[in-house]
Amino acid sequence: MKLIKYVFTLLCLCAVLSLVHANEAQAGTRALASYYDLSGATTASGDVLSRSSWTTAHKTLSFGTEVTVCYSGVCAHNVVVTDRGPYSGGRELDLHIAPAEAIGLTGVGVGSVRWYVESPGLRDGKDITYVR
Repeated sequence: MKLIKYVFTLLCLCAVLSLVHANEAQAGTRALASYYDLSGATTASGDVLSRSSWTTAHKTLSFGTEVTVCYSGVCAHNVVVTDRGPYSGGRELDLHIAPAEAIGLTGVGVGSVRWYVESPGLRDGKDITYVR
């Protein structure tokens, strides 16, 4: 019986955390974002980009800051700031190709996204969610 209570409590906690992320995505900062693919290049933080790099450029956020970026109801979590920019077109974020593909931004090139800085340690690893 204790095991059933434990499992039920764990499932409820997971459901609440999922709702929190959906609400955060809807309440995040709205901004223009673009994407780039400079695989093999070195970022401003010294990281070497690969096609699967889950990174973004931002003008002022500290390197290592993790953000969630949502576009058309799809959210990419744990996108790490490793570069500076973008410097044109009024954009706030410049996603590397991996997270941009994950949320569908590569089809339009530049799009209006919602984004927010994540709480450290809240999620572990790359993650995608679909917000309805």
